[in-house]
This record gives sequence, C-alpha cells and structure tokens, in this order.
Amino acid sequence: MKDERTYPPSFAVLTKGMEVPDEIIDCVVEDRTDPFRLLAACNEIERYFRDVREIRVTCTCRQNKLKILTDAEASMTNARRTRARLRGVQRDHNRNLGVNMAALSPEERIEHQRRVTRQAQLLQGIRSVRWSL
Repeated sequence: MKDERTYPPSFAVLTKGMEVPDEIIDCVVEDRTDPFRLLAACNEIERYFRDVREIRVTCTCRQNKLKILTDAEASMTNARRTRARLRGVQRDHNRNLGVNMAALSPEERIEHQRRVTRQAQLLQGIRSVRWSL
C-alpha cells in the first residue's frame, strides 16, 4: 500500500530561493526552538517537493528559520555536507585501524579485518573518483 501523505495547503506557495514564512513553520512545527523539529520540517518540505512537485530541493535551517535554497546555493551546501560526511567516514576508518586485534577472538578478528578492508576499498574508490573529476 502506498503511503499517502497529506501536506499543508500552504506548501503550494513555496519556491526555490525562498525563506519559509513563519506562518507555514508554525503550522508544521510546535516548538521552533527545538532543532530536531525544525529539521523534521525541512525534511517534510523536501518530501513535498519530491512527491507532489516532482523536483528535488535542498532546505536548510539557520537561526530558527527555514530556507529553500536556489540551485547554486544547494550545489555549494550539498558539496560541503558531502565533504563533512567523508571526513567522518575517514575518522571511523582510522578508529577501526586503532583496534587492538590481539584482544579479539579469532572469529572477531576475521570479521574486523573484513570490515577494515571493505572500508579501505570504499575510501580508495571515493578518493579515485574525487581525483578524476
């Protein structure tokens, strides 16, 4: 069964590059000081554009305000988010390299080695793609 979402009718006035008006935020979010609720509202707006208008947008939350980014702003923001996530993947891999293998059982050692090898393959693939672009 398909999930039929209902969106507030006020979403119809939203466009790219627009700061979301307070009235729309208030009808979606109960507590504007809660950053998780604001992020959920961003996700709801992105789903509306994807499901109803069939276009992709990037919505950000800055200082308790929501903004739908223009294509140029979205390109820069999405690239910055991707770099941040890649740095996190690199940190996780470095942490896994620091695990004391002598303290692991033989089964755990095999599983850990498999994970580290797979992470290294993924990171190498990402690096080669980044350098080729």
